[in-house]
Amino acid sequence: MAALQKEEGYNFRTFELISEDEFLPSDADWNYKDIPHLKNVHNLVEGFTAYAGNDFIGSIFVQKMFGGLVKIPLSVFNYQSAKNEQTYFTTLFWFILIIRTNYEQVGDLQTKVTTRYAIAARGIMKFLLPVIFPLMKWSIKKNYDDLMTGDIPMRNRRGELRKMGYCFAGDNKDYSFVETSNIMESNLIAPQNQSASEFILLKDIVVGLEKQNPAFYGKADLFGFQAYKNGTVIKFFPRTCIHEGACLDNRKSGEIVRCPWHGRLHKPLLEVDLLSSKIAAVRVEMDETGLLMAVK
Repeated sequence: MAALQKEEGYNFRTFELISEDEFLPSDADWNYKDIPHLKNVHNLVEGFTAYAGNDFIGSIFVQKMFGGLVKIPLSVFNYQSAKNEQTYFTTLFWFILIIRTNYEQVGDLQTKVTTRYAIAARGIMKFLLPVIFPLMKWSIKKNYDDLMTGDIPMRNRRGELRKMGYCFAGDNKDYSFVETSNIMESNLIAPQNQSASEFILLKDIVVGLEKQNPAFYGKADLFGFQAYKNGTVIKFFPRTCIHEGACLDNRKSGEIVRCPWHGRLHKPLLEVDLLSSKIAAVRVEMDETGLLMAVK
């Protein structure tokens, strides 16, 4: 910024936006580097990756404004500029936009995220910048609010799992942009002392489904499951995606459950036809691939 001001004659206007909630800095780091969630979670922006490395990414964003009536293409480069910090560069018409986001832990499971925006212009446009700046700030804040509507629940969900004793494969290292694209990785790690649930009688599941379809059992973690009844067939699905911890409750579509964060598909863990099955009970078990259903 100093070089742009001194050598190129740019003037800057700045402001910052702050959020704080129950998650760790590593959850924010993952969230900001997570490529595939953009098309599944956010409404006002579409992202197309040009190139991704471990600590940087170049993208084309299509920013929707005024309720989607206007779509503005943006070439965006962002990189990890420091520990727990991301910096973005883009241009918007005659303006340069620089964004720096950092996240710091302020409590046991509390993280403060500060995003600083700098808008720059030169020549005749730098005299118009004070006039147009309030409109640009309003538009950026509206986009920020939309992004946080999707992002903060993702971070808080991971905070909820941490309270249950879970952790994530990326906790002990910086997340990588390119590695986030592999949605088939199993990155959610269960507590070491977690054991399988007790057997649940099939007749009790049927009673539960008569009251509520789907019916939910256990917690919304790796050892909980949801049951759907269609005619005489009951299908069992997990409640949590083992990839990065998304809650899968009420995400069934046809024969699958779809992760709301990254689109990972989950087939039924078990299907029981009440007319022909001799199964008396079901039980949740775990292996290295995630949730399993055992029967007796």
